[in-house]
Amino acid sequence: MSPKSVIYEKVSICAIILQIENDNLTEFKMKKHILFLCTILTHSTSVKAEVPHAEKILPLRIQNPPIPFPSPPSVTVYGYHAYWTGDPMDIDLSPLSHIAIFNVDLNADGTLADTQRWTSVAPDIVEKAHGMGVKVHLCLTSFYDSINNTVLPDASKRATAISELTNLVNAYGADGVNIDIEGMDEEQRENLNLFVQELRPHVDEIFLATPAVDWTDAYDYETLAANSDGLFIMG
Repeated sequence: MSPKSVIYEKVSICAIILQIENDNLTEFKMKKHILFLCTILTHSTSVKAEVPHAEKILPLRIQNPPIPFPSPPSVTVYGYHAYWTGDPMDIDLSPLSHIAIFNVDLNADGTLADTQRWTSVAPDIVEKAHGMGVKVHLCLTSFYDSINNTVLPDASKRATAISELTNLVNAYGADGVNIDIEGMDEEQRENLNLFVQELRPHVDEIFLATPAVDWTDAYDYETLAANSDGLFIMG
């Protein structure tokens, strides 16, 4: 009789997604999705045994039923397309839930500049994105104190900006506005809140880009969150 080696191999992969809903954080719903992935690659055990020479011992094979993986969690994956990066029709939109077309700029009288960056691509990109279940936003930018301090405190100029944004978004069946107002002074905190509140009834969705560090405490995050569909931090 001679010793034989019997190898037991087991491979298993398990994945669990936990979804935690918190309906009370800053008065709007947030979902946190935590993915736990546990993998045991290979576990081998050698067993030495004295067996009759004439007998043949075969490896034990364990047939585990396939582990059902849950569907992907529902999350927001928000992307931008900047006008200098080429044709947005060449982008693979499949990983996204939203795409923002960057940009139209705010003028001191509340009108919008560079609207051709939107009108030249909106018809095609809206059709393509909607066919894939992706929402399209128009990105409004204002990076100068002189503009912010002129438009935001003035109800008439805010109304002009809102009217032009609404017309541009709704003319092409788009889904909302991305607001990217940067370098804002603390004095405009409440006026930005008013701008978002006044825009809210006219478009389906509003997202806001907010600074990584709010040095002047210019952004009222709680109020902005309550009157928009999402805030995110710029890197």
